[in-house]
Amino acid sequence: MNDFVVKLNCITNNTVAEIIPFDTAHGCIHKDVLRPDGTKEYVKKYHSIDLNAGVDFATADIEEHWEFYIERYNKWQSERKG
Repeated sequence: MNDFVVKLNCITNNTVAEIIPFDTAHGCIHKDVLRPDGTKEYVKKYHSIDLNAGVDFATADIEEHWEFYIERYNKWQSERKG
């Protein structure tokens, strides 16, 4: 088994915010979607993806969707303030 972590972080309010982490902590590839308060919006598990291909899959997902992930995070952050 190949364990890994791939994350999308951004700097907001002079702190690093973790937005999307992919990892293998629970025996399969999964993606957490984190809100600005640190709670998980949801967890998506990818049982059908081979762990050896997981880093490439996670990296491609973040490269393809990073703008959406950051926009959604910023929207959630605005809703908290609002």
